[in-house]
Amino acid sequence: MFKVLQRMDDGAPPHTQGGARVCAPVTRQERGRTCPPRVFAARVTRPLTVLAAPRAQPAEALEAWAEAQEWIQTLFSSQRRLLPGVHFIFKTAAGGLYPRLAHERRRLEMAWRVFCAERLPGGLAETLLDAWRAAEDAEALARVDAAFHLPADESRRSMEGGRLLLERTRWAPHQGALGRYRALREAGAAPGHFIIVWAAVARFFQLGLGSYLTEYIRLEWDTARQSLACGGRALNLEEMAGLASALMRGRSAGLSLLEADEEAAVTAPPSSSAGESRGAPP
Repeated sequence: MFKVLQRMDDGAPPHTQGGARVCAPVTRQERGRTCPPRVFAARVTRPLTVLAAPRAQPAEALEAWAEAQEWIQTLFSSQRRLLPGVHFIFKTAAGGLYPRLAHERRRLEMAWRVFCAERLPGGLAETLLDAWRAAEDAEALARVDAAFHLPADESRRSMEGGRLLLERTRWAPHQGALGRYRALREAGAAPGHFIIVWAAVARFFQLGLGSYLTEYIRLEWDTARQSLACGGRALNLEEMAGLASALMRGRSAGLSLLEADEEAAVTAPPSSSAGESRGAPP
């Protein structure tokens, strides 16, 4: 089963994303331990939202997503291992492990909701999108970098995260704007904040805008939940896509989930007049 996501504005650059919705296996941790592993793997699924190029077929979207996951997780391994987070930090309260675990989970969820409602759509969203637009021009990227002002501790974490990411990509061939930006940073012409480096790296690896945003969101959550003894839950994929969509929609470059009648028109045969009336590509 596929559920198509369409861009809100066909006049936007091709980096603005559409997507495909498919079914993927649920982990045993998400379901509990009452279901036998073989039955569980064969019968239980959960929805998975994959961001992709606006006119990509679902199979193309899935292939591109699968290829991107491995190198993204490799690139971010140093950040997750060595930093408590970049802009979202969660510290567990001192005390015993049980029964405080449930309380700490709630505290993490509450802190995350505040971050997503206040910090993320504020200055972080503006810098994320400005860096994305400038990522193919090293000098413009350095200007966005220099204009990104943070408190001292947060700035140090951000620049350390940027340094680690640049180190992970140092030996990639034909780096273009990423290589020129690295040279500017090493010459002291750019501070090297993580968000700015990530924009350059995502462009270099031809990641779309939606995936660039969702993978940053995933990194912040995954790093913070490591502080819990059980690791906490994985961030819901629809939640990540919704946050990324809201950030892009705020700058007239978003995603929109089709309503039921629109979805039927999109999935109708090519001769359907409903699909043609919405400006489907020839």
